[in-house]
Amino acid sequence: MKNQLKVFLVFLSFQLFAQNPLGIFKNPINLFSEASIAQLLKHRCVKYIPEARQGNACGIYALEFIEKLDLKVITHRKKTKKGFKIVPRVVVFKEELLGLMGKNKTTHLLSEINQKMNSKEKFNVFSYLKKALASEDKALQFMAVMFQDIVPYSEKNNKGYQRFVNENALFTYLDPSKRIFVSKVYKRNFNLLKEISLKFAISHFQKPLKRKGKIETKVTVYPEGINISENSYGVFYHFYVTAYMARKLLAGGYINPYGLAHHMPFLFNYIYEVAMMSKLSKIPFNLKELLLDEPDKITGMYKLSDIYLGYRGSRFGAGFPAKILSTTDFNTYFVDGVYLAPVCK
Repeated sequence: MKNQLKVFLVFLSFQLFAQNPLGIFKNPINLFSEASIAQLLKHRCVKYIPEARQGNACGIYALEFIEKLDLKVITHRKKTKKGFKIVPRVVVFKEELLGLMGKNKTTHLLSEINQKMNSKEKFNVFSYLKKALASEDKALQFMAVMFQDIVPYSEKNNKGYQRFVNENALFTYLDPSKRIFVSKVYKRNFNLLKEISLKFAISHFQKPLKRKGKIETKVTVYPEGINISENSYGVFYHFYVTAYMARKLLAGGYINPYGLAHHMPFLFNYIYEVAMMSKLSKIPFNLKELLLDEPDKITGMYKLSDIYLGYRGSRFGAGFPAKILSTTDFNTYFVDGVYLAPVCK
């Protein structure tokens, strides 16, 4: 009944959006509401995947995507030169996150990861989880849910990173002090997760190991065989959130028309990155690029590497066999303002 009500409300918002497409975005918090994301997903889907217009496939899959995303908006009061402003942050898979936080198995996995990150041996986080959980699907879930907003940092700015952790949506949402009741296991996992996040130092990852005359990266995060530069640590959650969402859509038993199981996660990551990299205090911020049929030239407002990782992750999660665009080709399409059309093939 709860899910049916949610679907009805989002569907109703589609009708309101058709009458007043910009009105709902006047408040920056609204941009990250389920209804808003569903609207943006449908709009982009229809624009770049014309065949999906048949039978309202874009609208149906946008609703399915939002239901499985299980999103929560966390507001943060940020100090500025002129006072304060409210900044939205996003937590996804919130029920799965709370479920994992209360498990002893999670304690074991986090403890092992914590220890292995300190060792002198080469360590791939995803490979470890895949073996420990005896499932690629569960490994994807753990990476996407537990590490969804953790970014490595430079030790030169350790103080700044600790401030980021304190303001981070993931830790703000999970903070035991803000919950009525939490178990000892939950608190232990919260502290472990925070400890691990503070060890995600860029130099720690990139510290080379010499093996038979070869230089190898110590800690890696992507699945073996995925040709992605390990210099992309700072945004690896873009890969895993989209990969896990694609896997969830396929696992739901739904038909995958027009490849929407991997298009939707990619489009969501694109929308999220553009919006989050925008100056939220200036509303509406580039809404014509988000909503209207304008070239996607929003120079300097996003990180191409983050968007590219969403592209790669969504295809990995869906097991998409088609040719994968290289970083160079992807960037070329993006700069030309037509990248979504050839990417969505």
